[in-house]
Amino acid sequence: MIMPNALCTLRPHFSPTTTTMSLTSTQSLRSDPSTFIPIHPFCNPKGADTILRSSDGVDFYVLRDILSLVSPIFETMFQLPQPNGGSEIPVVVLQERAAQLEMALRFFYPGALRSSPATIRELKQVIDLLISKYDMQSLVPSMRQQLERFQISQPLSVYAIAWTYRWKDVAVAAAKETLKHPLRAPNTEAPPELEDLPAAAYHNLIHYHSCCGQAAQTTINSYTIWEDYAKVVTSVYNKVCLQHSPGIVKFGQEERLAPLWIATYIRVTGLLLSITPETNIYDQSTIYSALSNGTCAKCNQLDELVKVLKVNFPQTLRKEMDKIELKF
Repeated sequence: MIMPNALCTLRPHFSPTTTTMSLTSTQSLRSDPSTFIPIHPFCNPKGADTILRSSDGVDFYVLRDILSLVSPIFETMFQLPQPNGGSEIPVVVLQERAAQLEMALRFFYPGALRSSPATIRELKQVIDLLISKYDMQSLVPSMRQQLERFQISQPLSVYAIAWTYRWKDVAVAAAKETLKHPLRAPNTEAPPELEDLPAAAYHNLIHYHSCCGQAAQTTINSYTIWEDYAKVVTSVYNKVCLQHSPGIVKFGQEERLAPLWIATYIRVTGLLLSITPETNIYDQSTIYSALSNGTCAKCNQLDELVKVLKVNFPQTLRKEMDKIELKF
C-alpha cells in the first residue's frame, strides 16, 4: 500500500525520510462503508492500474501514467521499488476526503466532468492540494482563472491566496477591487484566507488602500473637475445663490464660496472616498440628498453636475490611481 503524507507517506509504518516503499494487497485494507459514489471514470475499475483511497474510505480508480504526467510527486512515488507478484491493484491512501479528492481530480483527469468549486474556501483547498502538495504546475493557469471568479465578490480573500502563490497580476487586480470596499469595516470578521497572509503583505494592502483614498479625496476637492460646473453656476465664483445659505469649499489651498448644499456634498463625499476610494459616487445617497436641496434653476445644473460625477471625476481619479503602486 502507498500512503502519501505531507508529500507522500509510504506504507503503514513509513518514515518521511525513507526512500523505499512496499505495496500492500487491497485485501489488507478494505474501504470503509460510505454513501459517496465517485463519478465516471473514477468508479470504473476496468483498465485502472491504481486506486486512490480517500481518508473516508472511498476508492477512485485511476491510471498512474496520467497522475505522473501532471504531478512530479506522483511520478516519483510510482518510480520507487515495488514488490513483485500479486494481481491486486495497488492502493494509494490519501489524507483528503472523497469530495475534496474528486473535485481536484476533475480539474485534469481525461473524461471527468469539470466542476468549479462553489466557494472560495473549497477552491483554496483544491489549489493547495494540486499546486502546493502535488506540484501540478501545468494547472496554474486554470487555478488562476478559477480564483478570478471570486475577485469581485471576495477581493480580500483573492488577494491573500494570490499573494501566497505569488500570482502578482491576480493580487494587484484583487487589491484594486478592494478599493470599492472599506478595509476597516466594523463588526466584520476577517476571511479565513487571511490566516496564511504575512503581516507585511497585509500592511502593503492597507497602505495602498489608504494612498488611493487620499488620492480620491484630493480629486473630489480639485477645482479642475468642478471648473465647467462653476462656469455655469456663478455662485461658486464668490457669488452666492440668494436662495441657499452660503458655504465654503476648499479647493487645495484655495477657499471659495458656494451654496451650502454643494459645499456639504463635496465634504461628505470626500470623507466617503477616503474610506472607499472607488465607490460609485453617482449611485450614493449623498448625491440625491444634495440634489434635493439644490432645486433652484441657478444651482441645479444637472447636465454639468452629471459630467463632473460621471466623466471628470472618474477620468481624473484613474490617472491619479495609476500613479500608486502596490508593493508586492
